[in-house]
Amino acid sequence: MHRKFTAIVLACLSAILVAACDIVLVSVETENNCSQVNISYTLEESLLEYNIYIINASSGELLGSVTDIPVTDASVGSLVIQFGQEFPPATELIGVIEGGLLGEEPEESSSFIFSCSSRDGRVNFNQGFGDPAIVYAPQIRFDEQGVEVFMLDENGNGQPVFRLTLDEITAIMSEETISENQLVAASDDNFIEFYRLTTGEIQVNMGPDFEGKTFVYVLSVPDFRVTNYYTFK
Repeated sequence: MHRKFTAIVLACLSAILVAACDIVLVSVETENNCSQVNISYTLEESLLEYNIYIINASSGELLGSVTDIPVTDASVGSLVIQFGQEFPPATELIGVIEGGLLGEEPEESSSFIFSCSSRDGRVNFNQGFGDPAIVYAPQIRFDEQGVEVFMLDENGNGQPVFRLTLDEITAIMSEETISENQLVAASDDNFIEFYRLTTGEIQVNMGPDFEGKTFVYVLSVPDFRVTNYYTFK
């Protein structure tokens, strides 16, 4: 399965971190002055082989790809795509995923948009155009690590609604071992909830939104990297 891109035709355009052609993207992060992208994902068994292409949104240039990737027994995977050049922050990129049966032409395709990050500290910087909030971790504005959540209004403007400092998180995580996940903090309206997990991670729940959907981020401690992402109703 290999296809050259002579034009960008985006069908099934979707935000990052949603199911796309039986692949659920957990995180998409650019590094090294946006000369590469690191992608983490989970796979559905119905997809037997897939391709991922990265395209410069303004020029249509194909920057890199990984093709003919077979689905393995592993439910979680990751890959790195090198661009061979650097791009400035906020450069818009497009990812295209194709999937189908082993050795045959792709049966499905889906697209997502992301940008070169200036690393402002947000967890979901290349994700969640549909997410109702932005999660910052670590929070660099106050020269202090921690987790802070900004709710987004209809114009995309954020207002801080909840915050846990690193000291507060450390105190919570240093308590005796727990046998079940524990709700440790929440916003006044309970729209934002923080959980301590038995795995030693923390979980941020946002929702439900107007569609009844709750967005869930699982973060490692103390580096606050996304280890899992999903939604539920």
